[in-house]
Amino acid sequence: PVRDGHAVVYLAVADDLIGVEALCAQVAACTVTAVLDSVVVAEPVADAASHTQLLAAAFMQQQRQALEMAHLRSGAVTHRIGYLRQLLSRTPGGQLVALERNALPLLKDMAQIIDSCTETVCREINRQMPARTPRKAAPAYSAWCGLVAPFAQPMGAAA
Repeated sequence: PVRDGHAVVYLAVADDLIGVEALCAQVAACTVTAVLDSVVVAEPVADAASHTQLLAAAFMQQQRQALEMAHLRSGAVTHRIGYLRQLLSRTPGGQLVALERNALPLLKDMAQIIDSCTETVCREINRQMPARTPRKAAPAYSAWCGLVAPFAQPMGAAA
């Protein structure tokens, strides 16, 4: 079963081709959803040689993407998130740049990509990328049996 009716088939990163089924005179097989700010550029196919070259590039890309999805969907969540961050850090041309925490996709999107739950992704991102600015101190609360009350004198302590 698929959450929200969509299944992640592959992750396209900088310089990847999308919609390559058009090279085979087929209609779009997948819906493309950007999880990061992206720019799509049409690739001109001027002649048979460029058509063949694009088909070959698409085939090689598909092989790479299948391996990437295997890495993103197996193993410890720590490694899957680290690998996803590495893939998302690629720039056009293949260089890796530091990806800031606020530049990451939504937690639910990351969870769907790596086949995990949102809460696990949240915990792991917090572990891998601690916030740089200190958080405001939350009011002190104590919880017991579902009841929440402000901290006071410990039970049995003299007032």
